[in-house]
Amino acid sequence: MSSNGGCVVAMKGKSCIAIASDLGFYGERCITGINTPKVFKIHDTLCIGLSGLLGDISSIKQILEYEISNFLLKENKYPDHFEITNILSHLLYKNRFTPFFTEPILVGLDKNGNPIINSMDIIGAVSSSNKFSVSGVGSEGLYGICESLWKPEMSKAELFRTICKCISFTTNRNCLTGMGSSIHIISKGKIESKRVELRLD
Repeated sequence: MSSNGGCVVAMKGKSCIAIASDLGFYGERCITGINTPKVFKIHDTLCIGLSGLLGDISSIKQILEYEISNFLLKENKYPDHFEITNILSHLLYKNRFTPFFTEPILVGLDKNGNPIINSMDIIGAVSSSNKFSVSGVGSEGLYGICESLWKPEMSKAELFRTICKCISFTTNRNCLTGMGSSIHIISKGKIESKRVELRLD
């Protein structure tokens, strides 16, 4: 995972949640792209962040879109956070002998509007967090700065400032992250997406 570059961080606030990733694409320790999204919208209260090998990120995204379409046709509704977590975990575990090299973070709001973070390893083991979750290159440094800056019950504006500081710190300290950041803040009924310019060298 460490040679593929890129990072994703998710963080809880008060009735809102944020997920951010850098936009660089790295292969064989060199920069090959500067506008590579790693966070994708599933529906109005749910997003997924995928760090790791770009081909596997694309494959997971396409398979997940297919599974969601099937669910929508059968149930006439979008799958909720718990159902998406199960679909994704099953997909990763099914391929455990030839795993997808990606570490997903699933974030969203439940039916009561409470923020939820579920992260997974490459074989689909699920871990829930009450604060934040990180994946990708530089996870150790990213975890440390998130632990220092996160506080409970942050407003949307505070959450945005905090997650910006965290991802900016990481990209400044790791040569396999950077090229700007894509930040998505999920609150009741909408997802706000913003792009922040970071280190470009």
